[in-house]
Amino acid sequence: MLVAAVQACIRLHVVTSYNPTVGDGMRVQIWDNNDFYETQSQQKTAANGETHWQFAFGRGHYVELWDNGKAGFVSTPGKSTTHQD
Repeated sequence: MLVAAVQACIRLHVVTSYNPTVGDGMRVQIWDNNDFYETQSQQKTAANGETHWQFAFGRGHYVELWDNGKAGFVSTPGKSTTHQD
């Protein structure tokens, strides 16, 4: 069987923390075809499920997450995908 097209596999590892004392945070790792690219973290005050977290990674990768990291939008050079659990 011949493969006509190959699709890239983008994988995110997301850790969200909520702490009323020091603020709320999200850490995101981005993987592309099993190659690790980078990790970024953000802190926000009074974050909730409606809060949008935006991450601009190198090589043209962009990630926007909401619903505590369960839903989001991933854009890679030449391609974009929206996902929701």
